[in-house]
Amino acid sequence: AEYLYAQVATAIRKDLREEIAFLNQFDEAVRQTVAVVDMPDRRASLLARLILQNKGTLASGKRSSFAEVTDAELTRIESAVQQAMAKVENEEEQPS
Repeated sequence: AEYLYAQVATAIRKDLREEIAFLNQFDEAVRQTVAVVDMPDRRASLLARLILQNKGTLASGKRSSFAEVTDAELTRIESAVQQAMAKVENEEEQPS
């Protein structure tokens, strides 16, 4: 019972925080994407996810999937996603 309690406590303290931080980061990235380019939510989510997965930039192999986005818009989106990533990382470092 004590072992199980310790595992649940760890999950709540660590895993749940990490998951919430990622969701906040993802939501902010999607919001910023839609703010730059008017596109359906599903496409904006995909673009934001691909940029997040590649640590803040869209992989060159995936660029052709978003031909409707200009290079200037993509640069703005990548910058916004990078800022969202940095914001969440800074929040994680703050003691609670």
